[in-house]
Amino acid sequence: VRRADITVMLAQAYLDEGRLDNCLQLLENTPYFTNWEGQDIVWRLFNRAHILRGQERLKNGDARSALADFEAALTYPENLGVGRRDKPLEAPAQYWRGRALLALGRHREARDAWLIGSELPSMAGEQDEYREKCRQALQELPPVADDPILIHGPTYRCFKIERDLVLTGAMDDPLWQAARVAELNEPIAGRPGRYRTTARLLYSDRYLYIGFQCEDELVWGTLTERDAPIYEEECVEVFLCPTGQPRLYYEINVSPPNTVFDAFILNGRPVGGPRINFIGLKDYTCEGLITRVFVDGKLGQPGAKGWSAEYAIPFQSLVGDRPGTPKPGTTWFLNLFRIDAPDPQKPEFYSWAPTGAIDFHRPWCFGIIRFD
Repeated sequence: VRRADITVMLAQAYLDEGRLDNCLQLLENTPYFTNWEGQDIVWRLFNRAHILRGQERLKNGDARSALADFEAALTYPENLGVGRRDKPLEAPAQYWRGRALLALGRHREARDAWLIGSELPSMAGEQDEYREKCRQALQELPPVADDPILIHGPTYRCFKIERDLVLTGAMDDPLWQAARVAELNEPIAGRPGRYRTTARLLYSDRYLYIGFQCEDELVWGTLTERDAPIYEEECVEVFLCPTGQPRLYYEINVSPPNTVFDAFILNGRPVGGPRINFIGLKDYTCEGLITRVFVDGKLGQPGAKGWSAEYAIPFQSLVGDRPGTPKPGTTWFLNLFRIDAPDPQKPEFYSWAPTGAIDFHRPWCFGIIRFD
């Protein structure tokens, strides 16, 4: 019997006895599990233990800790050796996630969770049972207006500098040190990803500066034409909304070969709903945009240490409530993302403000940038 099999049996025994902390500690601290093709027993144990612990915490009145468990149940830690399937068994976790959000008074996000749960692929058994529970919960939830979108995400204080930055891609201008560090983590539960990813923001009279630093061992990208689908490879992404209407925002992405994708997004989807009434205007070009990239290693070859990207976004190229350089105290909506693909078939996702799903176009999850 392989040691991994013994570990799985011990984790199952802990689960059966209700020793959920021991079960999760064992699963999370085991370096790596090897699964037979098509098997996901380890992930199911992990998922079940988090749901059961979350239920206990919710019953005891600790909705915040319960929410953390239900959101963790929707993740796929690398060491478990199982990625997200085409038909993920996620309806139970989404249902209980909605219950915890409702207990916290976050009705819109509860509806979001139940909408997602109700739309998951059908599978006989627990999945279909909880898909129906999500539908029932939606029917019982009092009407929640889609507009205005209320932003609950984090706030980033962006400091003004008295000169323009010198951009090399390496973020080596000393003024970058004045900027606060924003951490990008796994987008569902906000856990750290495999590679550390950070961002810094500053602004001058002319530009909004955004710099990403991405740890990585294999930095790659093949697309070189502007507006090519670099989001299918590796890139960093900025979603920026100076309009005051988070359904209208800019998407500006940069890949390791310094390829740019920019678009203006009209996102009319309902909060938590499917991507309908969604238009990406790829003809938009951010005039005067400057981007630089630095790769610490060789592009496309293992052994790299990471890569960094710098943006200089001209304020004059953005349309907003108050065009021009933002005055101190001005706030815009913002989110920052990274897509990493050490295996092109299993991309990994990072976000600054958690989105609650592997879906970046959820403007109700944006954070806020405040110009100081």
